Amino acid sequence: MTAAAPQVAPSAGLAVPPQRPGPEDVAADMAAPERRRLLVAAVLALPVLVLSVVPGAQFRNWQWLCFVLAAPLAVWGAWPFHQRALREPTVASDTLVSLAVVASFVWSAYALFLGGAGEPGTRLPFDPTATAGVGAARPCPDAVAAVVLCALAGRCLEARAGRRTAASAPLPADAMARACVPMVAAVAVTVPGFWLGAGAEPRAAVAAAVAVLVVAAPCALLAAVPATLLSAALRGARIGVRVRRPRSLEALRAVDTVVLNTVRRPGDYRAVRHLKRLGLRPVLVTGEQEEAARAAADRLGIAEAQSGVGPRDKAVLVRELRERGHRVAVVGEGAEDAAALAEADLGIALGDGDPVAVGAADMTLTRGDVKAVVDAIRLARRTGYVLRAQLVWVPGCQVVALAPAAAGWLNPSGAVVAMAAGVLLAVADGLGAYATGPRPAPAARRLTTS
Repeated sequence: MTAAAPQVAPSAGLAVPPQRPGPEDVAADMAAPERRRLLVAAVLALPVLVLSVVPGAQFRNWQWLCFVLAAPLAVWGAWPFHQRALREPTVASDTLVSLAVVASFVWSAYALFLGGAGEPGTRLPFDPTATAGVGAARPCPDAVAAVVLCALAGRCLEARAGRRTAASAPLPADAMARACVPMVAAVAVTVPGFWLGAGAEPRAAVAAAVAVLVVAAPCALLAAVPATLLSAALRGARIGVRVRRPRSLEALRAVDTVVLNTVRRPGDYRAVRHLKRLGLRPVLVTGEQEEAARAAADRLGIAEAQSGVGPRDKAVLVRELRERGHRVAVVGEGAEDAAALAEADLGIALGDGDPVAVGAADMTLTRGDVKAVVDAIRLARRTGYVLRAQLVWVPGCQVVALAPAAAGWLNPSGAVVAMAAGVLLAVADGLGAYATGPRPAPAARRLTTS
């Protein structure tokens, strides 16, 4: 559809606006490499997890096979996290993942080479609470496998949701992890000292520190946020809102001004009324003369109308609104609206509009109905509520799990169970929030079925 833009726009006397990156662009640039890495990591991690959790599957020297499989996971599989942790220290979520992987792998190497766990015929029943001070030290290649697998899955979801671009704002996981890094570092350093001072064996003290780092890995938040956005985008498609990038829902939630081009459709008055009830400021922009524009604005109940506005002037108007501190969404359907759609914080095209407008927009109202804007905003606000809740309860659960890990009640393998449970709960929360999500307004349904 966007391929038609170069032919259509010049005929309208307009410069072709930059095309909004759609999910296909993001997938080509980011999701495909991340998916390949995740697939290979899954192949390597599966036997490690099975052998570590199922004692009956453990054969002679099984622990060495797990260590060999965990090595490429710790280095190549986690390389994006190691790299970003070294080059971009502000990406705190990657730093925590990198620390958890390195600590787990080094501890496993110690347990096998020096801790007695590498003896042929050694079997280790899966016990999340077994301490390192009893018998042979317990290697934790399962921690390496689980952290790498969950973190890569989260990054794949982020790429699919269109979140990681050069101009992206910091990810919620990064912001939250940045606040937690000092606390986690303090706990990880303090725990061994505390246990050594209390007379515990050195390896028990170190194992507790490793468990703390595994619990602190923000895998649950890395997966929860994009899972919520993708689930919301799917819900949007069912109610007539096609989102090119799920991240657009975040931008829509912050919008305070909606610029509407000349609207003459049945039910538009009702849509404008709903927009105002949601606290939004509607602005009518049209190329018609002032008298006609004012009459249309009065019929729609819009207090602010701009008349005699040409295609280029629309983009200038949007830019001026943004410079005044407003977060602006533009609703348009023609080629002459493309520049304004591209200039806005969020461009919204009507589904039966011009291909140029659709290509320049962040989302498309497939019903071709302005009232779908109301449904989109409600969906975005619900998404924001779910995300804000996740930013509270997911890290909260991690903080709660830090206590038994620091106290030595969870070994690194037990920390993996806590971390994996958090991931599953977070993803289920993101997906389940839209099982019975917002529905289109009744009037909109009547209009589309008539």
